[in-house]
Amino acid sequence: MNCYRRSDPRLEKILDRIFRMVRRYPPALRRLGREWVDTLGSDPRHYVSAPDASPLLHLPLWLVEGRRLAIPERNLDAILEATALLYFHSRIQDNVLDEPQSRGQAPQLLLGNVFFLEAWNRLRALPLSDRFWTWTSEAWRIFSDATEAERRQLQAHTPYTTARFRRHARKVALARIPLYAVMEGESPKPKIAMDRFIDQLGAAYGLVNDVLGVERDLVAGMRTFLIATVEAGLPTRAKKDPATLRRELLMHPYLEHFLERAIALHRRIKSMGEALKIARMDEYTHERIELLRHHHALALGLRLRFALSGKP
Repeated sequence: MNCYRRSDPRLEKILDRIFRMVRRYPPALRRLGREWVDTLGSDPRHYVSAPDASPLLHLPLWLVEGRRLAIPERNLDAILEATALLYFHSRIQDNVLDEPQSRGQAPQLLLGNVFFLEAWNRLRALPLSDRFWTWTSEAWRIFSDATEAERRQLQAHTPYTTARFRRHARKVALARIPLYAVMEGESPKPKIAMDRFIDQLGAAYGLVNDVLGVERDLVAGMRTFLIATVEAGLPTRAKKDPATLRRELLMHPYLEHFLERAIALHRRIKSMGEALKIARMDEYTHERIELLRHHHALALGLRLRFALSGKP
């Protein structure tokens, strides 16, 4: 997205520093790091700026821009590095929890541990208050609790309600931490609004991730909110059959409905972000919705082809 590209030069430097750091690790850890970098695509520097990537590393920059915060460049770079490291830590953990037979290689957790330590070291070196660390500890507990709650839900056969999905979406609470850091010294009043903004963003991306990852989740036997929603309309004996679930997804507009819900959420998120004086919310929201409309058209086209094939 264009709104991401404007941050690219700075974020590329941040990621380059992290990759150089990984190349300096001891041999066994360095090998883990090399294997991990290979999972990030042909140009790992653009991993956090891919069209479907979340704005995790962009939000601190947009908040600084929108609120005109006077943060030394070195401090802002340290916050961005910590953010990237915490994000990579959580991605490694998610892969191990969700896809232990494919992308989730358990030894990568050792690399994730080091990333966590590196991130904390960068934050600890900054002049951050006790209030920041209290809020950060709270965010980490929410992240851990929601991640485990979601893991249990994905492997269970209990009803997956919208309320549960929203609670699980709070696992993006780590995204609050860099925003707390750049707002250090300001009034604590925006905290509740900031937390809600991040929670809603997590829910919007969660809906889309369920759509984009549906085939992978069916293969892995992960009962996501989307898959559980499809199952709810099936007889008990058909709920565990991937072929039946695929046919239901092609016969009914589940994919489109999830994308439409995400679009509606992004419209609300735009207003929330603007109220918090986060820059570029209008541009980001427009581009994000256009991308989701593209996914919507692809999903509709897929279903139309299936209907016209006469297979139902």
